[in-house]
Amino acid sequence: MSKKPRKSEYMQNRELSWLKFNERVMDESVDPSVPLLERLRFLTIFTTNLDEFFMVRVGSLIDMLPLGEDARDNKTGYTPREQLNTIYSETRTLYKKRDELFRNLIAELKTRDIHYLEYPELTPAEQEFAENYFSHEIMPLLTPQIVDKLHPFPQLQNKSIAIGVLLKGAGKKPVPALLSLPSVTPEILYLPGSGIRFVSTGDLLYEFSDAMFSTYEVIEKVKLSITRNADIHAEDEDLELSSDFRNLMKKMLRDRRHLAPVRLELSHEISDDARHFLTDKLGLTEDQIFYTSAPMKLDFAYPLGIN
Repeated sequence: MSKKPRKSEYMQNRELSWLKFNERVMDESVDPSVPLLERLRFLTIFTTNLDEFFMVRVGSLIDMLPLGEDARDNKTGYTPREQLNTIYSETRTLYKKRDELFRNLIAELKTRDIHYLEYPELTPAEQEFAENYFSHEIMPLLTPQIVDKLHPFPQLQNKSIAIGVLLKGAGKKPVPALLSLPSVTPEILYLPGSGIRFVSTGDLLYEFSDAMFSTYEVIEKVKLSITRNADIHAEDEDLELSSDFRNLMKKMLRDRRHLAPVRLELSHEISDDARHFLTDKLGLTEDQIFYTSAPMKLDFAYPLGIN
């Protein structure tokens, strides 16, 4: 008699199925039959979808971690922890793919005279224009925040862009600090001249952040964005849950003063000191950190009016 297979051998977990679906959305960005700007917008849709997935579905699984074996997925038998471990692994692969596709699309856009630029790529005149914009439109809205015993870690907004900084202070230990991009700031700054040329305002914040801590020496800095837990579907029909569990979940959500972070995105690798500081203050684990060279927001693709 053949051995009866486990459910997980022939049934796909819903969360992993969704990640596969979203990857197919991303794959539209490499379809040559799709207009160029539409391909970039598919990458934007993929990014927005992934944000929502972490806020809702990953957030729900994290809420269920204390229940362990009692909250197994009824299709595959996976515990919340097993599902999260697999999601994190699959998502890292998707991030790498997204970074590569974004680089390729940006290169193609340049052939259409659409230039998404980093600050070092700007002409001297454009750098002067960008610095003037930053000084007059962004800097007055900024509040540099040193984190120490007297100044707790600030409440970063969901999906906002911030710069994490390590400063050389008077003591031996580096001084951590944060600088958040104001929510009213446009995502990109269009540059004067022919063609369509623009730079990310988050890139400008990164470039000029040293000036906001002029009495310190900046040792290290990184662009970052956190994703926060959103509400869960307490009546989720895909989980065989008791009314006691639903009531517990509702109470957990009511009692949560601030929606907890579920993901940390960083623009590049950072030192152990910086990484440990962020995970400690945000209540995250190492596997909840994701590195991306592409922008953490891609909404700028929608207003671009060329196909």
